[in-house]
Amino acid sequence: IKRGLAGSQISLTPCENMIDRIWEDQPAPPMGQIEPYPLELAGVSYQDKCAMVAQKLRENTQSAAVITLPDSLCWLLNVRGSDVAHNPVAHGFVVVDAAAKVHLFAHADKLTTLGAHFGSDVTLHDPSAIEDHLSKLSGTVSVDAGSVPMAILHMLDKHGVSYDLGHDPCAIPKARKNPTELAKARESHLRDAGVMCEFLAWVDVQPIGALTEIDGAKQLESMRMA
Repeated sequence: IKRGLAGSQISLTPCENMIDRIWEDQPAPPMGQIEPYPLELAGVSYQDKCAMVAQKLRENTQSAAVITLPDSLCWLLNVRGSDVAHNPVAHGFVVVDAAAKVHLFAHADKLTTLGAHFGSDVTLHDPSAIEDHLSKLSGTVSVDAGSVPMAILHMLDKHGVSYDLGHDPCAIPKARKNPTELAKARESHLRDAGVMCEFLAWVDVQPIGALTEIDGAKQLESMRMA
């Protein structure tokens, strides 16, 4: 939008969310539990993943990375959440530094089932502490140009913290599946193929014209859930 308005008489000014002022019955933010994702499914420990990100930061002479995408947060820390319907992700922020030290910003009520999943290399914070933490960063910070909230950039600018608009360091390694992930994906597809066979057999015995599309969708969903 800034580029599109360049040279015009229109400027952009950060402000509070005006909808919040008038939405009196606004629901509270989702507080789904953040749960550990087992190593036997992830294939790689969160420590190794964070070490990989830290190595990339050192190669790029960057001091830290700010991770804001929910799926990247969950992949990096080997956790899963339930803040978004039908998606196993959690809202929050993660800051990883070049020494592989990790700071997770998420509401405490969402962390009660994590148990001993994290070691001493992960520090937990309330989301309200994100600006204070960012203000203390030094060197050059990596942020994803395609997804970072403008609020994060405003915080960095406000406190004079240098940053690079680059790419989410989790994106490529998250897409490149390890042998465990490949094997588990194949197992899942085999199980789902079995369900599809059962579903098609069920469809075959239904009276012609008796099924609606939603009938079929509900039946398939119930079979997959089972």
